[in-house]
Amino acid sequence: LTANAAVAYGEARVKGGVLDGFTPAQTPRWSGSARVTVAASDAFSLHGGAHWQSGRFEDDRETVRLPGFIAFDAGAEWRLAQGFSVAVDVENLTNEPVVTGNSGGVLERSTPRTVWVTLRVR
Repeated sequence: LTANAAVAYGEARVKGGVLDGFTPAQTPRWSGSARVTVAASDAFSLHGGAHWQSGRFEDDRETVRLPGFIAFDAGAEWRLAQGFSVAVDVENLTNEPVVTGNSGGVLERSTPRTVWVTLRVR
């Protein structure tokens, strides 16, 4: 079992000019991630994780607020032979509608649930 996590907190502020004191656009105050990997055998492992951000402002003048989010990922990897493995990963497992921008009321969203199949040669 392997586990890791990270949390970041920041109070970024612009200094000087017309934006003095404002938070830079797209800068969350809080963010974090966590991941757990379980090696079920020498040839097979499972992993899962989450990443999170608090709400943030879309624009430099702090007039448009974007919501915070949490998204989950999961996957598995099989070692096929010496130096070869195949992995299946699912990003945004729950298909969370992560808002990444707001252009005049039109919401921009991040990638929906995505499945990756990867053949690794080492």
